[in-house]
Amino acid sequence: MMLRSCHYILGLVLLSGALARPSNDSPSTRIAGGSEAEDGQFPYQVALINEGLVYCGGAVLNRRWVITAAACLLGKDLSDVQLFVGSADRLTGGENVTAERFILHPGFDSTTYANDIALIRLRASLFVSNDLQFIELGSEFVEEATDATFSGWGRFSISNNQLPNRLQFIRTDIIDSDECAEEFDEPYRSRIAPSTLCTRNQPDQGVCLGDAGGPLVLNGELVGVQSWSIPCGLGLPDVYQRVSHYRSWILVHILL
Repeated sequence: MMLRSCHYILGLVLLSGALARPSNDSPSTRIAGGSEAEDGQFPYQVALINEGLVYCGGAVLNRRWVITAAACLLGKDLSDVQLFVGSADRLTGGENVTAERFILHPGFDSTTYANDIALIRLRASLFVSNDLQFIELGSEFVEEATDATFSGWGRFSISNNQLPNRLQFIRTDIIDSDECAEEFDEPYRSRIAPSTLCTRNQPDQGVCLGDAGGPLVLNGELVGVQSWSIPCGLGLPDVYQRVSHYRSWILVHILL
């Protein structure tokens, strides 16, 4: 499973030369080179579904709220999106639930992906089980760390449009923002900001189409929401919205 995350609604990114730098095209979204999740391993995982296909990810924050990327909801009506929760297997167990309200961050910019974070209020409360639990919001500014985890139902590769039935995950490292920015040319370099977080993956691993909005977790806490990348598993960092930066905005809504 490749974990490179830019939204399926975006154009694919063309790489120049030896695949070291992105072009000026839009980025893309999903997971590559990953492993299959065990039952109950990621009980907070959400799949966003449109017309029967997983197109983004998310995470359960409490009984009524899910967090995802703003680009995953842009242009969508409530009736366009179902949310699959409660199982690591899309064909076994779990349930599809519906949304009552979308809240996109007011500062979201669909061109630069600044503030690419959103909340979904569910129509009905979720019931906790071994396969459905909430994820804690990270509160600390994580500069660098090892052994973070990203999970999703995105494509295995950019050239393979097959989606896995089984949830996939990779282990990844959080890297310094300055180091991350140096990996990109403009316009991507200037998109790395205090509100973003970057990861560096093992060779041939990374987010891919369909992984956007998915959870980056460190020590049991949600530290990132997948935003954009150059897909899939080509060696460039994957970019997330930093949860600690948006913690106050998130809590204002989900605690009402």
